[in-house]
Amino acid sequence: MVLWHLKQSFPRGNSSYEVLSSGVALFFPRTLPLFGFYPKSEHWQATRWDFASIPKPCFWLSPREKRRRRHLVREYHALAALGPDHGGTRVLVAEDWVFSALVRPDVLQRAQLTGRHVRLDGNVAIAWSEGRTAPKMLEVLAVELYELVNLLPRG
Repeated sequence: MVLWHLKQSFPRGNSSYEVLSSGVALFFPRTLPLFGFYPKSEHWQATRWDFASIPKPCFWLSPREKRRRRHLVREYHALAALGPDHGGTRVLVAEDWVFSALVRPDVLQRAQLTGRHVRLDGNVAIAWSEGRTAPKMLEVLAVELYELVNLLPRG
């Protein structure tokens, strides 16, 4: 388990700005299905290339293979599943059953998961958001993230 506080600098024209973030990363002994939950943010955008387990496109690939790789991950908006407060939230999944198992109000609106970006990729589960979070709250977040992963059926 890794708990972190991070300061990132982003250039904007002739100036730059800093973003403070905090989060949790958990490592599992099994491979997790691809899942990304991205609340609307001016700093972090959802993209399928964020996932280390998705092969990056290469110029020498055939058009058919490029299309196949592009469809490895499907994108949904969480508005229908979670209500109007989540209108700008994007969800990336590899399989539909992952969306139905995890994108539910009783799962993603828990105290510490609310408003956080969540990603499952390979054997890693990560949750983060902008701002500083007290270490005790990060510990609660780690428990909620662990519980989220345990909602997935094992196959």
